[in-house]
Amino acid sequence: MAHIIERVTEGCVLGEGPHWDVNTQSLYFVDIMGIILKYTAATKTVTKASVPSKHVSFIVPVANGNNQFIVSWDKELVIISWDGESDNISIVERLCTIGSTPETTDNEFNDGKCDSSGRLWAGTHVIASEFFKTQPLGGLYTLDSKRQLIRQVDKIRIANGLAFNDQAKKMY
Repeated sequence: MAHIIERVTEGCVLGEGPHWDVNTQSLYFVDIMGIILKYTAATKTVTKASVPSKHVSFIVPVANGNNQFIVSWDKELVIISWDGESDNISIVERLCTIGSTPETTDNEFNDGKCDSSGRLWAGTHVIASEFFKTQPLGGLYTLDSKRQLIRQVDKIRIANGLAFNDQAKKMY
């Protein structure tokens, strides 16, 4: 049987950071122009909300967080509250900001996912108009229990499309 691919929403400038929520049978994703979205499979509806930032790159549910999500916008990781139905969000906590060291000054977050242990991995890239002509100064980070970013890999041009295999032994 062939799989059928169908468009679920229109008008994203650049759709990114998909996260499938098994419990709600919903797809969370972002339009990088400051919009978070939720597609509910049962009703085939899309809801969205704007964030108070120019760019947003991923949305990941917080475990046991009752409508709470970690969202990256520009240089920040933030926990927000969103019911997934309305266009209103509220900031619960600003977790951390990238760019406090010389090698990360021109970085912003690009993509993020949680591994099977629930640990957030987030990648950065250099903000530049001539992006592919810049040095690979992005990195791949984990967020620890003290809400500190730990750089795991450096010299990355762009961390994008993060995923883990079912055995939790490989990251792609």
